[in-house]
Amino acid sequence: MDGWWSKFFDETYATVGLETSDEAKRDATIDLIVSLLGVAPGARIFDQCCGIGRISVPLAKRGYRVTGVDLIPRYVEIARSRADGDFHAADAFEFVAPEPCDGGINWFTSFGYHRDDRVNVGMLRRAYASLKPGARFALDYVSIPRVFTELLAVDRTPPPTVDERSSQALSIDFGAGMLQGTWTFVKPDGTHDVRHVENRAFMPHELVRLFEEAGFVDVALFGPDGKPYERTSRRLIVVGRRSE
Repeated sequence: MDGWWSKFFDETYATVGLETSDEAKRDATIDLIVSLLGVAPGARIFDQCCGIGRISVPLAKRGYRVTGVDLIPRYVEIARSRADGDFHAADAFEFVAPEPCDGGINWFTSFGYHRDDRVNVGMLRRAYASLKPGARFALDYVSIPRVFTELLAVDRTPPPTVDERSSQALSIDFGAGMLQGTWTFVKPDGTHDVRHVENRAFMPHELVRLFEEAGFVDVALFGPDGKPYERTSRRLIVVGRRSE
């Protein structure tokens, strides 16, 4: 399925947005994921929209078996070079893991790209179909209540600097219900590469509804610390379980 995402994600973005040198933060994220999913080493975890393996690679190094999918073939090549896993270059809107998994994730706001929620819930259904009965799926998403109260509290949105090579400015299209971002990448020669992205501005209860529509039960909301979600939480994590 074509969309802005098929052109936005490349090695330039991977270098700025997907690579991480903060090992402590990475390890804390992995600790959180395995806790939320209730899995132990040896379990197979489905990484929907795995990118270059930012999550799958450290999971594999801890002894988990990973099945990852990403639309960008180069990202999949990088993931394969870094970990022994089952990585696929395919469309996550359609892909189902070839072997049922003990848990699954969609991390770093890799959901809600389409304006039609019938398409978005289809991705959740693919995740549901990739799990064993009773397995859990965790979705990491931008916290829209925090965006509303903090980033848009004044009549301007200062573009936060991601690092010296890029910046991002956010805005909301309330009519369409879309969170829109403008990324500016600074090339080595000093010129700017400007790209546009957008995600559905889902409120927490809307994500719960989509999870339930996809078939998940026992849907719960958490913050990035694993505690129950609050308005001030930096991220929103939705966890659902495939029924027995």
